[in-house]
Amino acid sequence: MNRFKFSKLSQTRSITGHAKISKVAKIAGIVGALLLVVFVGGKLIFKSNAGSPSAQVAGAAVTHQDLDTSIDIPIDKKSSIKFQLTGADLQNQIILKGQKARAVEGKQFLILTVKLSNSQESRVKINSRDYVRLKAADSDDRLAPNIHNDPIEVQPISDQFTRLGFSVDSSEKHFTLFVGQISEDKTQVDLNFE
Repeated sequence: MNRFKFSKLSQTRSITGHAKISKVAKIAGIVGALLLVVFVGGKLIFKSNAGSPSAQVAGAAVTHQDLDTSIDIPIDKKSSIKFQLTGADLQNQIILKGQKARAVEGKQFLILTVKLSNSQESRVKINSRDYVRLKAADSDDRLAPNIHNDPIEVQPISDQFTRLGFSVDSSEKHFTLFVGQISEDKTQVDLNFE
């Protein structure tokens, strides 16, 4: 019988010891879960402020030039959308698809800011890269933008801002833009970043 009582006493101590450990484990688990929520929540908040999955400028421009060139792009026989270049920047870094992208050594990004104005009562999808070509001063090549957000959907009776970008040699400072429809005459815009 003494043996039985001893065994029960040992079980009681074991259970109470286990209960204390269990309480400590629960509290540690709750504290750990709270820290995880705070850490993950903070990451999401800061990541959402870091940029969207579009081509955006990250940081100050190396050089900026204001532009005011616009063309009308026919959508159908009765209506058109206004395509306006409002600015050009040389950048060393941009945000592309939510991630910072740095230009490789010897290169920069030439970023054009475009305003699309839709005065129609229906939405319009447009490929903005189809209306701009870039030529460096020392080249005969006309380049299409390789950084873009196309296709862009412009809502009815609204303006939509977007950006177009080119990777250019960092030594280049003089460029010519050709703005217009593919099959039409182009408006030439000279860029000088000196």
